Amino acid sequence: RLYSWQTSLLGAALTAGSMFFLNPLFALLTLALALALGVYISATVPSGRWPSISQAVAFLTARSCLLTLDAQPADPKYWRPSLLLLVPPSQAAGPQPTAGGASLLLRLAHRLSGSGLVVGGRTLPLAAIGGGRGGGGGGGLETLGAASAALRAQLAAARRACGLRAFEQISVSPTARLGVLNLLLGAGV
Repeated sequence: RLYSWQTSLLGAALTAGSMFFLNPLFALLTLALALALGVYISATVPSGRWPSISQAVAFLTARSCLLTLDAQPADPKYWRPSLLLLVPPSQAAGPQPTAGGASLLLRLAHRLSGSGLVVGGRTLPLAAIGGGRGGGGGGGLETLGAASAALRAQLAAARRACGLRAFEQISVSPTARLGVLNLLLGAGV
């Protein structure tokens, strides 16, 4: 609201004017150095996507809010339900969740939670991808990473299709029981 290119231009002009008012020689040297640095960066750095700090700022804000919330005593009037939704596997595609079933379950969990936290979780037993202790199969970490990434992408697609604000969590474990326990502990519900 309060930012525009006109105010930025006015600020830059006032800064340059005050620099030349205080010491014209140093102002000229500073502007020449800034111009040379800009030309050097544009000539040597490949043109691509520049990083954004918005994720870091959001993380720091969330951390600050969580620390503030932890320091205050819990009040029952601010209680919100938190749900962990264990998404079932598809019968046809092995360890992959069905998009339709996950969508219906996510909608139900979202309605039940109201303004609380919804975590859509799925266990990925090592035996299901051939990496168990006696499984003998194995693409190792590459297979495990690919299966986990595909599962997370499917959960995210189901969440986006429903228009929900929820978190996806994948648990890779030797057994399904340990995976569910890991999801319960990791989700904090």
